[in-house]
Amino acid sequence: MRKCQTCEAQLNSYHPGKLCYPCQEKRQQELKNKQLDAPYYTLDDMCFILGYENPESVRRLGRRGEIPGRLPSGRHLYQKEQVDEWIRNRGKTLSDEKERHFGQLDRARTAIVDNYKKWVQNPVTNLNMGRLEGTPAFPIGDWLYGGSMYEITALGLGQFSDLLEVDKATAENLLAHLKSECPELATLGDFADLTDDKYSRGVMNMLQAHKERYKGNCPDCPR
Repeated sequence: MRKCQTCEAQLNSYHPGKLCYPCQEKRQQELKNKQLDAPYYTLDDMCFILGYENPESVRRLGRRGEIPGRLPSGRHLYQKEQVDEWIRNRGKTLSDEKERHFGQLDRARTAIVDNYKKWVQNPVTNLNMGRLEGTPAFPIGDWLYGGSMYEITALGLGQFSDLLEVDKATAENLLAHLKSECPELATLGDFADLTDDKYSRGVMNMLQAHKERYKGNCPDCPR
């Protein structure tokens, strides 16, 4: 069993470095006190934090993506913010709880897009929701969050189609995150307020194309 070279705490076989996480945090703090303005850690800094004498050991971890925040400079510089979070979370870039939270947001996002498409493409809802010529379109309302929608099939037969269920609180959290990324959403209070207009279609296109991690915070964000 490997041991921390400073305090001799046991290390598992997958542990990055020769120091345990508490000892890494101590060295990390030493560097912070010396380099208050630098936004990144150098290769020597990472060797110091992880307890390696050979820089190639850090390079190898960086190339495999096992150390987060590597800058695409070829010089093995690592963003301090991401490395600090990684060490605080004991080698995890994000907590499992936060990953689950982001997963809930992503499932709500895809379901909202799917329900919206079904609604705007349904001639029955177009007629019932005020889509007659010369009249304004009414908001989709809570249908965006699930339920059954009456539609006409290709054969001209009527049937009820089930929409995907979306937890409204999760949808509110999703909107809170997206407002941090998209100022144009600042005036939108609820996805259910969307209609079939240019603005609403733009919001849906943005939701469908979203691939980044969610920025900002919401009331249910893990801390």
